[in-house]
Amino acid sequence: MTVLLRSFYAGCAALVLTGCNAIPNEEGLYLIEKPEGGVSSVRTSKSITQIAAAFQAAGFGDVAIIDGGSTVEASTRSEKMVNCGTIAQVALGKRATFPGSAPLAAVIYNEELFVRLVNTRSIVRVQMGQGDLYSISEDHRVTLEYQTPDGTSLFRQTKSFDQQQGAAFADGVTCESAGAARAVL
Repeated sequence: MTVLLRSFYAGCAALVLTGCNAIPNEEGLYLIEKPEGGVSSVRTSKSITQIAAAFQAAGFGDVAIIDGGSTVEASTRSEKMVNCGTIAQVALGKRATFPGSAPLAAVIYNEELFVRLVNTRSIVRVQMGQGDLYSISEDHRVTLEYQTPDGTSLFRQTKSFDQQQGAAFADGVTCESAGAARAVL
């Protein structure tokens, strides 16, 4: 098992290639679309109460108006809040693509099946500024895990980041804010 773990970890780090724009023919995982990042301010005519209602309607949990009514804070576990690019899997003569932030994906490495899990947690704060300008801050936590089909964890890594900076994982995937908070507003 230790040899498999070392081999798998080294393989994952080597297989996901940052910045690849085409899907090669060789077997492996390839990052074919890199993330672009989020935003830090937005103009809207909505009030704080309307913004809170918009986040609730968009499926965010724990929506609250804080700081004396000047800030909305909302949290979600939706993978749509982060962009981890697009990953292409080439294995057994077949090609498939999936979002890097997909909560669950089957991955084949050296003709063995592995499960790739992504767990996200995002907290968004929208604070009143001058006139119709609101500042947006986002805190994201992404956990990436590779498991055997029986649930044995081979690799697990958690990274935190905000709307300005992303996070790079050991397997070569980079995650950034998807800028989805702006769409709610």
